[in-house]
Amino acid sequence: MEAPDDPSAKDIARRLRTNQQTLHYLASQGLLSLNRRRHPVKRSIRWYIERCSLEQFEKRLVTVGMLATELGERPGPLSKWLEAPGVRPIFSVPDVSQIYERTALVEAMIDRRAEEVPLAEAK
Repeated sequence: MEAPDDPSAKDIARRLRTNQQTLHYLASQGLLSLNRRRHPVKRSIRWYIERCSLEQFEKRLVTVGMLATELGERPGPLSKWLEAPGVRPIFSVPDVSQIYERTALVEAMIDRRAEEVPLAEAK
């Protein structure tokens, strides 16, 4: 069900740090709900994302771009770092951003922070 305040696909691509091709792929996999309708002012046909599907997506999943921004890292090296302990994106499709389950990242992030914190010397 579409609401007049659903955000545009262009705005969501920026918010998720990804591209519109990835958004369309996510919609084809049932992870986002996209719909087309006329822009209320410009009257052109545009893609919109249903707000409730976006909220569900953000609770469960994260793009490598979002994660890189949060951690102050670059996406490429970050995805390589995630692969080392076995954290894999939910699918691997050419030209589609890497998407991770948040629960799979929790342990990897805990391990990463443990590596950064020096152990106290034994007295």
